[in-house]
Amino acid sequence: MKNKKILLLILALALAFCAFAGCSNGGLKDLSVNSFSYKITASKDAYVLTSVATKRDNDLVIPDTYEGLPVVEIASGAFLNKSNVTKITIGANVRVIGSKAFAGCTSLEAVELPSSIEYIGDGAFSGCEALTDFEIPAGVTYIGEKAFSDCESLTALTIPESITTIKQWTFAGCISLEELNLSANLEVIEDYGLYACKALAKIDLPNTLTKIGAYAFASCYSVTQFDLPAGVTSIGDGAFLKCNSLVKVTMSAGVTEFKSDLFRDCPALESVTIPEGVTSIGEECFYNCKKLAKADIPQTVTSIGAYAFFNCKKLAKINLPNGITKIEGFSFAYCEAAASITLPQSLTEIGSHAFVKCKKVKEIIIPDGVTAIGEGAFSCCTELVKVVIPASTVQIGNSAFYICNKLTIYAKASSQPAGWENDWNYSNCKIVWNYAG
Repeated sequence: MKNKKILLLILALALAFCAFAGCSNGGLKDLSVNSFSYKITASKDAYVLTSVATKRDNDLVIPDTYEGLPVVEIASGAFLNKSNVTKITIGANVRVIGSKAFAGCTSLEAVELPSSIEYIGDGAFSGCEALTDFEIPAGVTYIGEKAFSDCESLTALTIPESITTIKQWTFAGCISLEELNLSANLEVIEDYGLYACKALAKIDLPNTLTKIGAYAFASCYSVTQFDLPAGVTSIGDGAFLKCNSLVKVTMSAGVTEFKSDLFRDCPALESVTIPEGVTSIGEECFYNCKKLAKADIPQTVTSIGAYAFFNCKKLAKINLPNGITKIEGFSFAYCEAAASITLPQSLTEIGSHAFVKCKKVKEIIIPDGVTAIGEGAFSCCTELVKVVIPASTVQIGNSAFYICNKLTIYAKASSQPAGWENDWNYSNCKIVWNYAG
C-alpha cells in the first residue's frame, strides 16, 4: 500500500512538471490545443521547429526559445496544408523559413516576421490564398522559387535591397498585387517571376536590371508601359505575352534578340522600339498586336520568324532590311493597313501565306535572286495591281495570288517554269511574260 502511494505521488509530480514546462516553453500558447515538434541542430546550440499539430482554428506563436536554446529555423513543410491556421507570429531568433514551410495554408491571413529572417525557401508561402498582411524584413538575402506563388489576396509588397534575383514563379499568380516595389539592386527576374500579376498597373524597373526571363511579365493584364533600363541585354520568350493593356515599350541598345512570343497578344500595343543591334525577331513575336502602327526594323535584323507580325492590322509600312534571306510563313499575314512593302535585295525565298490579306498594298517588286514563292504568299491582296517576278524564281506554290482580282503579273521569264504549281495563278490574273522593265 505504501509503495502504491509513493508511485501515485511520483506520477502526480511528473504531470505537474510537464504542465509547468509546457506553460514556460518560450511563450508558446495553450499546448493542450497546439503542439510543436522540434529537433536540435547538429551544433547542439539551437532548435529547428519541424511540425505542428493543430486541433482548431488558431493564431499561432512560434517561440523564441525551446528548452533554453533559440529556435532558429522552421523546417521544410512544417505547416504544410494547415488550412485552419489564420495568423502566425514567428519568434525573434528564426533566421530560416524552409521550403513549403507554410504552403497550402489557405486560411492564413497574416504573418509577423522578425528582423532576424534571412532566408525564405522555395514555395514557403505558396498557395496562401488569403494572405494579405506581409512585410519582408530588410535582412532577407534569399527568396526562393514559388515562394509567394498563388497568394491571391496579397495587394502590396516591397522587396528589400538585399535581393538581387527574383526566382522562377516567385510571385506568379498574385492576382491582386497592385503595388510592387522592387529592390534597387535587382539584377535578374527569372522565368515566370511575375506571371499573371493581373492587378499590377505600374512597375518601375531598377537601373541594375540586366535580364528578364521567359514569360516573366506574361498575363500582367493591367500594365500600360515598360521602360527597360539600358543594362538589360537579355529578354526571354514571351516576357510580355498577353499584357492586354500594354501600350508602349521603350528599350535601349543592348538587346540582340526579340524572342518568340515576346509581345504576342498585346492588342493595345501601339509603339515599340526595336534597337539597332537586334539580329532576329522570333516566331509570333508581335502576333495579334492589332494596334501596332509602326515597327521600324533595323538593318541589323537578319531573320524574322513565322507569324512574327501576324494580324498587326494597323501596321502601315513594311520595310525589310537587307540581310534577310527568307520571309517565313505568315510573317506579315493580315497586316491589312500595309500600303507599302519593300523587299530586300538579299531575299531568296518568300514563305507560304507570308503577306496574305495585306489588302492595301498596290505594288510588289520581288528582287532578283528570289527562287521560291510559297503557297498563298500574296493571296487576298485585293488592291494589288502590279507584281514583278524575277527570272530567278523557279518555284511558285498554289494560289500564290488568289483573289488578287486587279493584278497584272510581270514575269521576267519567257514562259512558265516547270517548278511553278499548276494552280499558282488560280485566279487567272493577267500575265506579261518576258518582262524587261
